Amino acid sequence: MKVVAGRLSRELGIAFQVRESAYRGGEYFLFDLPSGGEVSVERNYEDEEGFLMEADFPDFSTLVYLSDVEDSTVVAVSRLSGFVELRREEL
Repeated sequence: MKVVAGRLSRELGIAFQVRESAYRGGEYFLFDLPSGGEVSVERNYEDEEGFLMEADFPDFSTLVYLSDVEDSTVVAVSRLSGFVELRREEL
């Protein structure tokens, strides 16, 4: 996760904060956007019952969530080698 967060920091010009949350599987990286959105890097962890956080994507141990971000941020991340868009939800 640290490598992914570092790469995103360089490419997007942002600085992540390290956070801790049982809900998000322990340590994760978060950048809060001034617009209210966020970029987070999280582990695809197993909960107490053995279920993956993102069970549809068991081959991905590290997940990047882009929440309420500008389209330019989505495009910038999608252009990075090794990054795959797994799902998009419009709210």
